[in-house]
Amino acid sequence: MHIVNYSEMNLIQKHNECLLVLQYTYVNKITTKLISCMVKTVMVTGGTGYIGSWIVKDLLDRGYIVRMTVRDKSNRSKYEQLVLMAEKSKGKLEIWEANLLKEGSFDEAAKGADAIIHVASPFTLKFKNAQKELLDPALRGARNVLNAASKSGTVKKVVLTSSVAAIYGDSSDMQELGLDEFTEEHFNTTSSAQHQPYSFSKTIAEKEAWKLFKQQNFWKLVVVNPSFVIGIYRLSFPTIPEWGVGNRSPVIPHYWSDR
Repeated sequence: MHIVNYSEMNLIQKHNECLLVLQYTYVNKITTKLISCMVKTVMVTGGTGYIGSWIVKDLLDRGYIVRMTVRDKSNRSKYEQLVLMAEKSKGKLEIWEANLLKEGSFDEAAKGADAIIHVASPFTLKFKNAQKELLDPALRGARNVLNAASKSGTVKKVVLTSSVAAIYGDSSDMQELGLDEFTEEHFNTTSSAQHQPYSFSKTIAEKEAWKLFKQQNFWKLVVVNPSFVIGIYRLSFPTIPEWGVGNRSPVIPHYWSDR
């Protein structure tokens, strides 16, 4: 019987999110070598905040590598609980330093990442200078993060946490537009740097994100517009069956997926 020798032939197969190389030496003998696990890497901005910290937890619980950006890496007290939590999770937490106002500061963290979840943006109604404290960080931050996605060469999806405030400022938006309801197609038309500057900051940031999205074809954009967020605010993250959701976070919807 003639034995066919396939020793020079390598077949790459995806199995359980790992790459396997099947080396055929003979028709009746297969040697399998594990080459590398395709663990997803996600960069998260604003991970020490309320929504962001739950996102980091959710990703770590699912086994992702999380690259969380902070303004000051030396201030470990801001993220110590997340580090301790990561040690008990299936994932891995990396801390990277970046600043919303510093051009290019997110570039290194974005390289090699599969996706970015951009949550960081100032949220305050107490300020002295709206342009400096709200508008610049929101707009320039979105621009810097999304430009980093485009320069990375690896990012395939960006999730932006916007706000319902980017859709409308108050009831006059609906009246002026003659609408019965709002959808994601609408933008706030009444807020400005002088009137409701926080709402205006979310509006200009989301508009900038869609503009940058249309200028490239490397990554997809998903925008989430939450209205009112409630839930437990603590970084110990216990299991919370009393919310009726098992071990799921009560405040984070499933807007992230591998697809």
